[in-house]
Amino acid sequence: VVEAKNQNGDPFLPWEVNIVVDNTDVASRPIIVLKDPSYVNLIGAVDRAGFAGGMSYSDHTHISAGVLAQANGGFIIVSIYDLLKNGVWDILKSAIRNEEVRIESAPIFRGWIPSPIRPQPLPVKIKIIAFGSREWWHLLEMYDPEFLGLFGVKAEVLPDVELNTAQVGAY
Repeated sequence: VVEAKNQNGDPFLPWEVNIVVDNTDVASRPIIVLKDPSYVNLIGAVDRAGFAGGMSYSDHTHISAGVLAQANGGFIIVSIYDLLKNGVWDILKSAIRNEEVRIESAPIFRGWIPSPIRPQPLPVKIKIIAFGSREWWHLLEMYDPEFLGLFGVKAEVLPDVELNTAQVGAY
């Protein structure tokens, strides 16, 4: 349960609902292609609203979900290189290992103060399709002791496949 400080004067704010993820219209498991796996895109955020004079506040209506919550029960397709380059590899592994995501303020940048709001963790069951070169697979296999336990299935795909009825039928 998140308690909101009613900084904006709205007397009904404590009873306002913030639906973080709504998959009611999704007919099948969600599939999300994550092109920019940043901290906020992956986890979500607790945003802050500002007042004149530099004051800021946050409440439960400023919580937004990342793709880990949006793809709950489904799949995320993401580049291993982008996960490592953007520094979110360990965050993704933690979510898979613990089967939960903790939406928090993004790490502090340029003096931005994190929100005091700490939502309860959201349980997530996701499958990750992490693609990359054979070299990335071998490097992670050697240097990350959790890699094979979390990403144990390796599939190699030919870069080019002839399009014909036999290939389409086999797919």
